[in-house]
Amino acid sequence: MTDENMIHEELAALDGTWQQTEARTGGVNVPDDDYVSKLSKMFINKSKKGRLQVCSLYTIADGNYEGKEIMRFDGLDNEQSIAFFKGYCETIGLEVPASMTDLPAAIDAFMNSFTGLVNITMKTKGDYQNLYVKGLVSYE
Repeated sequence: MTDENMIHEELAALDGTWQQTEARTGGVNVPDDDYVSKLSKMFINKSKKGRLQVCSLYTIADGNYEGKEIMRFDGLDNEQSIAFFKGYCETIGLEVPASMTDLPAAIDAFMNSFTGLVNITMKTKGDYQNLYVKGLVSYE
């Protein structure tokens, strides 16, 4: 059987799913605006392209989009991205460890004790929507 025939058979096997599936685009998570959110999760992993990064999961805490989850990705692969990540840590109150190898433990300790809310801004640039952290919610 030729490669072309094998591809045809695989396509034919998926034809029912193809016909029943509606088109969908990635699109924007939420409209560009300011939101009060909870920092729900934070962890280190590698991106699809192999870049070391910190992923932060925010959950909108009120309004029409309450419960909607939004991800923020901070690269750890060069001086500029590390500088921005350290600035992000200062904003949310995560104490930056002296050694990068201690970062996973610092993130875990922070997440185990962090209960505050965070003011965020969602802003679209071209095809991408970015999450900017404005600061912690203050109650007066």
